[in-house]
Amino acid sequence: MSTSPARPSPRTDAAPMAFTFREFARGACRAWLWFLLLSTLASTAMLHWGALVALMYAVPWSVAALLIGSPLACALGWMMRRTASVPRHLVAFTAFGAVVGIGTTTVAFAAPWSDLSGDGMNAVSVPAVAMWIAATVAVPLGWRFTSKRALRGDAAELGVVSPA
Repeated sequence: MSTSPARPSPRTDAAPMAFTFREFARGACRAWLWFLLLSTLASTAMLHWGALVALMYAVPWSVAALLIGSPLACALGWMMRRTASVPRHLVAFTAFGAVVGIGTTTVAFAAPWSDLSGDGMNAVSVPAVAMWIAATVAVPLGWRFTSKRALRGDAAELGVVSPA
């Protein structure tokens, strides 16, 4: 007995990297979780902060970045839906992660109303750089894990081995 998929794949020959909103949301959430893991590890290792203290700052700032950056990431993915090249997507989402990381970190560490603006820290301090590096890495990781899952699902549905 074969079960049919609940929804057909959005990917076509013309748009081999198209995606559903659910796939996008899964990728955005996965990128956010990667960021939380990487930023917490970096903060703990470099500054000997406890993981709880690092998360206390990273969670609210990263939620804001997620909410503001998601529509932009969705637009980037939509513009690239016709590009089948995985390396091109990885470069684009790495660059996007860097822009989001640098922008969020600059605001977080430079804003006078931010708790992070004191203590001699600024947007180019070690903890700030650790945060934007974490974002630069997390965004393509979220994209890649999610795209692999979607492409594998498509391949399984067709009974072929996925090249992704």
